[in-house]
Amino acid sequence: ERLGVAPTVVLAARWLGRGEAAAAGRPGERLARALQEAGPSFIKLGQALSTRSDLLGEEMAADLSALQDRLEPFSAAEARDAIEAEFEAPMDHLFRRFDDPAIAAASIAQVHFAETINGLEVAVKVLRPDIEEAFERDLDLFFWVAELVERARPQWRRLRPIASVATLADSVALEMDLRYEAAAAAELAAADVAEVLVLDAPALQDYTADGFVRALTALVAAEAPALVVLPHTYQTRDFVPALAVALDRALVTDCVRAVRRDGTLAFSRPMFQGKLMADVVPLGPAPHLVTFQGGAVSAEGLTRGAKAAPTRAIDVALDAVEIRQRPDAPFQEAKQAVDLSQADRIVAVGRGIKSEEHLELARRLAEALGAEVAASRPICDAGWLPMDRQVGSSGQTVAPTLYLALGISGAIQHVIGMKGAKTIVAVNKDADAPIFEIADYGIVGDLFDVVPAMIAALEA
Repeated sequence: ERLGVAPTVVLAARWLGRGEAAAAGRPGERLARALQEAGPSFIKLGQALSTRSDLLGEEMAADLSALQDRLEPFSAAEARDAIEAEFEAPMDHLFRRFDDPAIAAASIAQVHFAETINGLEVAVKVLRPDIEEAFERDLDLFFWVAELVERARPQWRRLRPIASVATLADSVALEMDLRYEAAAAAELAAADVAEVLVLDAPALQDYTADGFVRALTALVAAEAPALVVLPHTYQTRDFVPALAVALDRALVTDCVRAVRRDGTLAFSRPMFQGKLMADVVPLGPAPHLVTFQGGAVSAEGLTRGAKAAPTRAIDVALDAVEIRQRPDAPFQEAKQAVDLSQADRIVAVGRGIKSEEHLELARRLAEALGAEVAASRPICDAGWLPMDRQVGSSGQTVAPTLYLALGISGAIQHVIGMKGAKTIVAVNKDADAPIFEIADYGIVGDLFDVVPAMIAALEA
C-alpha cells in the first residue's frame, strides 16, 4: 500500500487482516505482527526491510526492527527423524544422549544439547521440517512482488528491490547450510588445542556488536582465560573495543607477531602508517585482548593435534531485546574483489613496471605460475590495479608460499604486508634496493629482460 502497487492485493490483505487486534497500533507495528504470524520467511523479510528506511520510512523501519527471530520449537521427535534421515542411521548409533528440549529455536533451525557415541558434548542444530521448500516458495513470491514494484513504479528502481531480495536469498541459503558452522568447529578441533568452545544462540545468528560483546563477556567471565586472541577484521574493529571496555582489560590491535622477552609476552604492531614497528606489552590484569592481521601467521606453521580436540557447546543466555542494533543485509564483495591472504603464490609489481600496459607481462607470469597479481600502493593509487590488489600497511597482509616482487623497492609500508611469505624472490635493477634485505632470492637486472625469460622457462 505504501508503495502504491497492486491495489487488489492490498485490498485482499486488508480484508483477510481485519479485526481489532490486527488494526491496533501503527502501520509498522501491524506489519511486524503480520510478518511474525506469516512464518520464518516473512520474519527474515521483515528483518531485512527494517534496514530500509529509505524504502519504508523511519517509523515503519523502526517498528519492523522489533521483529524477533524466535519461534516455538518443533518436536524433538521431528528433530530425531530429521537427524536419522540425514545420517541414514538410528539415533543410538550417533548419540549416547540427545536432550529433547531445544535450548534455542529460531526461524530456520533449533539447537539441542547432546553427547556423541565418543563421549563428546555437542550442540546439534537441526533445520525446521520442510523449511527449505517453504523458503524457496516464499522467495518466489518476494521476487514477484519486487519485480511488480520495479515495473509499476519505475522511480523505485534506484532502491533495487529485486537486488535486495536476491541478497536475502543468498544470506538465507548460507544460514541454512549448516556445514559452514560445522566445518569451522571441525577445523579448529584439528589443531593442537585442548578444547573448542561453540557459542550458539538465536540472537547471534546475525552479527551485532551488542550480541557479540554480551556473549563474549559472559564467556570470558566463565572461562577466565589468560589471553583473548581475535582476527583483525572490520567486524572485530566494530565490537572488540566495546568488549575491552566491558571487561575493563587492555587491548592491543593490528598485531603481526608475538614475541616473548624475559618471560614477558610482547606484540608487534605497525605504527605511524607502517613507518615504525612497535613491541607493545599490555598492562593490567588478565585476560588481555589482542587482534592479529590476516596473513600475519602462515597456515603451514599450524601444529596439528594427534586427535581431534573435544568440542563443548556453550549455552548463551542472550535476549534479543537487549540488542540495540539491527544488522543490514550481508555485505556483498564486488565481483573483481580478491582475498590475497588466501593466495598460495603472488606476483607483485611496483614502480619498476613503468606503465599500465606493461602489467600484461606480470599477468602472463602469474598465469604461468598459477599465482595472483598484486601491487604496491603507487600502482593502485594510479588506478592501474584495483585497491583490493594492494599489499602493505594500508592494503592486505599476505603470507603466501611464494612472493615474487617485480620492480618493488621494498619500502617498509610494503614490507609489513608481505614479509611473512615463506619464500620471497625479488627482481630489481637497483642492487641496493631494500627489498633484497628480506628476499630469499634476488635477481639484479631489468625486469623486462628477466620476466620474459622466466615465462619462457615455465612454458617450455
